[in-house]
Amino acid sequence: MRKAVLFIIISLIINNGFIFGSEMKVPAGVEVSALGGAGTSMVREESVYYNPAALAFFREPSIVTSWQRWYDFINKGQIIGIFPCFKKVTIGIFDSYSITKKIDCWDEDNNQINSSRFFSNLVNMSIGFRLINNLSIGGSIKYLTENTEEEQVSSNLAGDLSVFTQYKEIINMGVNWQNIGNVQESVVKAGVSMSDRSEKLSSFPTIISLDLNYPLRFNPYLSLGMETFLYSILYVRVGYRTGPLDLERLGHLNGLSFGFGIKPFKESNWQLDYAFVPNGDLGQKHQVSMKYKFGKKLKLTKTDQEEATSRTKEEFLEEGQIKTESLFEEGLQLVQQENYLEAILVFNRCLKQNPDYQQAKVLLKEASTKLDKEITLEGQDSMIFQGVKEYYIKGINQYKKHNFEGAIGEFNKVIKHTFHPKTRKYLEQAKQHLTILENKKQANLYFQRAKSLIKEGQYTQAEENLKKSLFYYSDYLPAKKLLEQVSLKTHTEQKLKKHFITGEKNFKQGQYEKALIKFYYVLKLNPENKKALQMITRCGLKIIKKDKAEKISPKKRKNYLKKGKIYEKQGNYQQAIAHYATIIVHQPADMEVLKEIQRVYRKGQREEKEQKNKKQILLQQKKEKISQYSKEAEEAYKAGRYNFAIEYWQKVLDLDAENEYAEEGMKKCSKKLERATGKGVNLKVVEEYYKQGLIYYNQGKYQEAIFEWKKVLELIPEHEKAKANIKAVEEKMQVTR
Repeated sequence: MRKAVLFIIISLIINNGFIFGSEMKVPAGVEVSALGGAGTSMVREESVYYNPAALAFFREPSIVTSWQRWYDFINKGQIIGIFPCFKKVTIGIFDSYSITKKIDCWDEDNNQINSSRFFSNLVNMSIGFRLINNLSIGGSIKYLTENTEEEQVSSNLAGDLSVFTQYKEIINMGVNWQNIGNVQESVVKAGVSMSDRSEKLSSFPTIISLDLNYPLRFNPYLSLGMETFLYSILYVRVGYRTGPLDLERLGHLNGLSFGFGIKPFKESNWQLDYAFVPNGDLGQKHQVSMKYKFGKKLKLTKTDQEEATSRTKEEFLEEGQIKTESLFEEGLQLVQQENYLEAILVFNRCLKQNPDYQQAKVLLKEASTKLDKEITLEGQDSMIFQGVKEYYIKGINQYKKHNFEGAIGEFNKVIKHTFHPKTRKYLEQAKQHLTILENKKQANLYFQRAKSLIKEGQYTQAEENLKKSLFYYSDYLPAKKLLEQVSLKTHTEQKLKKHFITGEKNFKQGQYEKALIKFYYVLKLNPENKKALQMITRCGLKIIKKDKAEKISPKKRKNYLKKGKIYEKQGNYQQAIAHYATIIVHQPADMEVLKEIQRVYRKGQREEKEQKNKKQILLQQKKEKISQYSKEAEEAYKAGRYNFAIEYWQKVLDLDAENEYAEEGMKKCSKKLERATGKGVNLKVVEEYYKQGLIYYNQGKYQEAIFEWKKVLELIPEHEKAKANIKAVEEKMQVTR
């Protein structure tokens, strides 16, 4: 809010005396001027002039100040303020002032009388009220004064009435009867605008707007405008109007307008706009404005929420369409990257949500055709790849069916015989998908366990399980929603107990001010807590009695402030606030102490946010370590190195004691190890045989390699790596023959 006030003060200082300006018929703002004045059906700050009913759709307060120069001798300036209120009402304020250079005045005999400046000032108050979710009405009252340096020439009072409606935030329509009560300036405007919000293939959102204007003094004319938003920071605008002046007399460029708007960065609250409107022989009009959005967006009321939840099926389908279009975009990018296999999976997901999505069907067919061509042409120059092409095709088919384990097995067979980049790429993708599926399974296990704990009333343990569920699958929406409910309940109950117990202790010790603060917290968390209400009453009575006995002295005040500072340095912000609040109980108007309470509270909030961020970083690091150790454990298990696998699974369990996947891995490794040690097998010897086989294989001595790996199988028949290596080498030897 301070920034907004500062913005207004700066605007007034800059504009004072030479850049305010408007008459009733002069458009407001810069953005719509660049669009040819086609603003009746648009929701923006200039709606205060073009259609007050559209103000009802504002949820964020903002201020716009603009400067205009007309015909080389008129300077104009405007300030617009938009202020959304409670419920469904938005108020708009528009103030405009103009001043000319000194102009010579002549009498009927062509004799110069004097030179004088001319001034005009328009004050406009607008209001928009939303009747239902997509329909609003509005109105304005405006007062115009015109004078010279010597005297007031005229004053006028007029008003506006308008209607505005939206359809799915894509099509807007509005009607506004301007300047009612002033026949010379009265005009009826009707407009329609359309945005390409649903066209997700477009990188640059575009709005097209058309207005029909019917002035009582002139012939009807049209206004047309188009705005494109580039790279999230630049607005480009162009417009054209067919009247109300004689355009042929003023020049062929008349009626055209253009401009641009710039944001410093994507999420900026500031915006700079410029518009250029040529007016032939009369000169050119330049307009510049600054816009600032401040404060928080107005929350929806209960009635708004009820209307939102009672939206039609078409609107819900529209939301689903956005999801399918995001999938379509992802698939399109994969096709452009020539990753056809992954694109097929994405397009299938897209069509699962919307089976009638024709563009997705076309691109799915295209991706499938290109993948078939890729398979046909793949490895034509490699005899080795031709020998394992069957495994490659099987792997792709398994991948399409979401059988990623099968795909990994087939792709591994290809890689053992030849270095094939595509196969390696698909193998990595299949492993990623498999990891995601395993994480989802683990997340679901914790989620189901949490649900059963909630039924038993064990909310704290349920909360822990839900957090673990989201740790494995962060986008698990049912777990997120349930965690919000459970967390709110557990945290509220814990805080209630903690504050109430502390309050009772303080009361018994005679520290009634501290007790009062604690019971107030309890009441804030649960307004229906009768015990807290009773204790607040008792504390109040005790404080009154104590107050009568002794009032707080400057010395005691100084001691409370000193203790508060000590607690603040120690990071105990609640105790610091409690000491400051003790002074406020005796001296409610002590502004210095009130400011200290506010400062300490904000400091505590900041530190709490920093701690939460650190926890999130640690959780992410923990998740990455678990994933790394799990992969290493699986590789060690497949290689028959059960001791190493157990060590890695133990590391996983040290990080997550209830990791069922790690527990199962430990059990499997332990069983294998028991069998091996029960037969008197020396695992070090097994590992040496296996490594020697790899050495022979790299030297091209395939028979010797097979011999070493068979030694491994004699000792450990379940050794998967040795089995797979023997099979791969035997097949390779058959191909080379």
